[in-house]
Amino acid sequence: MQVPSVPMTGKGAKVSLSFNDGVATTSALTLQASYSYSGETLVDRVYTLGTNRMINSRPAANPFCYVDGILDGADVSSTVSNEVSVSAGNMLVANVSIPIVAKADVAIVRPAATQACWTAIVADTGTGVVSAVKGADTTAGTGKAGLLDTYGTGAGQKPLIAADELLVVHLELDSTAGTVSSSEMLFDDREWASISYKMLPSIGAIMIAEALPKLHTGGVARSVFFSGKYWEASALANVGDAQQWSVTPNTSSVSAVTFTGGPSESQIDNWSFTFNQLFTDAKALDAIYNRQGYAAVKLELSSGHYFLFVGSFAGGITVEPGSFIVQQLSGSIQDRPYWSGQ
Repeated sequence: MQVPSVPMTGKGAKVSLSFNDGVATTSALTLQASYSYSGETLVDRVYTLGTNRMINSRPAANPFCYVDGILDGADVSSTVSNEVSVSAGNMLVANVSIPIVAKADVAIVRPAATQACWTAIVADTGTGVVSAVKGADTTAGTGKAGLLDTYGTGAGQKPLIAADELLVVHLELDSTAGTVSSSEMLFDDREWASISYKMLPSIGAIMIAEALPKLHTGGVARSVFFSGKYWEASALANVGDAQQWSVTPNTSSVSAVTFTGGPSESQIDNWSFTFNQLFTDAKALDAIYNRQGYAAVKLELSSGHYFLFVGSFAGGITVEPGSFIVQQLSGSIQDRPYWSGQ
């Protein structure tokens, strides 16, 4: 962490605020292969809008994320030798429901004698047509024991599928002709149209509960899309008569009590902030009146170091004879603020 290298006063510090609802977008987020957040390294779980962009998390702005995926149906069965049947269903593509076309005779190709292979049953996102994609045979001659749980073009790997296809099921096949049993149908990697995620507005990102399988051509996962509004840090406007600001992290205790005792830990969360200004600038009052107190905020030191975050705030206006009229504001930060020296 970097902080000012010498003691300094608050003179020259700045407060900057957003003054509108931001820029509307529907676009793919950028996957971060590795991202450090609150002391934890997250692998393939954080997706960002871009550097110094913040998500407008105001409910009226209706921010949300989605992936292309299967909504319902597409049930798989096998009653004919070397064929599977896929029922009709629906999938979400570009946030629009598209039908999956039923197909009763999807042909599969068995591996060579004594070998095994994976076969992916997929649905085309443009046409809804279902087809089979065969993986490379194993080479050890030990049947299914040689199958791998990785994706690629190598022997025994699960096949990579095209970017415009969605995985319905993996079939675990040996060389013996016949129907495909339910135990040979693996739905673990089926690409559903739902993900569990939480927004990190202050860094313009989302964090998903678990990484998406990288099973598409090139060894990549499906894209994650964001729809909503965001603020650019460079578009924030300075509050010229700001007098004071503060950022305060708070702690909370988490306990798991068992009959034999249990761990207790302290967490840093519920960040809050304040700032005061002379009543000569309308940006804060406008946010309170017209945007439920939501705004992108930048609190900067004269050294150039700064906190950047999305917060919701309110505050009163103090009028006293002989004193300047002051607006005192305080609020909550939506998540952990970004610090320029991290």
